[in-house]
Amino acid sequence: MNFHPLLVHFPIALWSVYALLEIATLWWRRFDARVRWLKGMLVVLGTIAAVPTIIFGGYAEELIGKGASERIHRLIEAHEAFALSAFVVFLVISLAYAFYLTHNPERVALVFSRWGWGVYVRRLYDWKVLLAQHMVERWFVKVLAAVGLVLLTIAGALGAAVAHGTESDILVSAVVDWLGL
Repeated sequence: MNFHPLLVHFPIALWSVYALLEIATLWWRRFDARVRWLKGMLVVLGTIAAVPTIIFGGYAEELIGKGASERIHRLIEAHEAFALSAFVVFLVISLAYAFYLTHNPERVALVFSRWGWGVYVRRLYDWKVLLAQHMVERWFVKVLAAVGLVLLTIAGALGAAVAHGTESDILVSAVVDWLGL
């Protein structure tokens, strides 16, 4: 059974809402820790939901690929490339938010101090948190969110082209024509 169509809508919805919130904060300058926490949870949950979606996407490719034409194979490969690219972009954002929102160097150092690594792990952890803080609080994640949303839209259009045909929607047709597939 093909579970990919059932699962794919969860990361799409979570990442899309996250990206729109992230981009909206360009104009909404008021700092609110709850909004930042919400954005972090949306992108992390979307990334977690994407893992089984990608796995079942591989199974779906095997099911569809047996009797499919060469054009369908090209569409599937392009869909896979854009979907994995979107996953990597949102994974980077998820890691930044995860480090930023769970910053507790004392707890991390305490766990690793049992083996004598506490000081070194804390320094490394502080460096990662500092990097994540710069990514989250500055413009970097906003750019990544916009790029991820574009990649996600293209991947979705290509997935729709595989499932429903290349003429099923004006966006699908435009993306397929733009990519020359």
